[in-house]
Amino acid sequence: MVKEAADVLSDYGAEAVEFKVPELKNIIKDFYQIMSTDGGNGLKKTIGNQEQVFQIQNILRFQTMNKLQRFLFSCMLRLLSQKTVGEVIIPHAGRISDNQFKNLILKRAEVREAFLERLDKGQIDILICPPFICPALQHDLSVQLSYEGAYGAVFNYLNMPAGVVSLGSVKASDIKKRLESKNRVIQTLEKIEKGSIGLPIGVQVAGKLFCEDKVLAVMKVLEEQFKKLEDYPAGKLCK
Repeated sequence: MVKEAADVLSDYGAEAVEFKVPELKNIIKDFYQIMSTDGGNGLKKTIGNQEQVFQIQNILRFQTMNKLQRFLFSCMLRLLSQKTVGEVIIPHAGRISDNQFKNLILKRAEVREAFLERLDKGQIDILICPPFICPALQHDLSVQLSYEGAYGAVFNYLNMPAGVVSLGSVKASDIKKRLESKNRVIQTLEKIEKGSIGLPIGVQVAGKLFCEDKVLAVMKVLEEQFKKLEDYPAGKLCK
């Protein structure tokens, strides 16, 4: 859908060019570290005595591990071919010192400045990308995922405005056979895609700092054009 969205914007006079996010994996690693810098204390305080669903239990488990536990657990996951969690999330989650946290925040500012400079150099005002790594999830399948929010996490980390707009529905022709893998995330994605026909699918629109107006303007153009299609997902009006 990203290409289809770019084609529509090109018809309106925009110039569409490819853009690769630099140091994407490092951005995601630092995002998870910043999210868990207090060792889960903030999350525990927010939850209080409320019952915890499985996903929250997992998040707390990762954030409260000590350094040795994280190392051993990540090694075990990698041996079990669960590289997504074992390499990107577990080693970079958990309590860190105030000085380490300060350095992370300073690093984020440097990364954001370099990122924005690259956009300016390329004369890029808006980024179009997937909002998620897969179509809409069926109930309970999120339990098997861990990296699915990476596209949104990038813009949270960079503090850039972003929004999601529906463009259509998943068709049978959109489903592609994935390579066989022992990675639980890959296996779950294949299961999700097989059951996703007819579910909504769209794109994420992101812009530079304080450019929410441009993000909303692009989203409006895309919505107005794609609503003309027969497979556009019908919404429900709130009364």
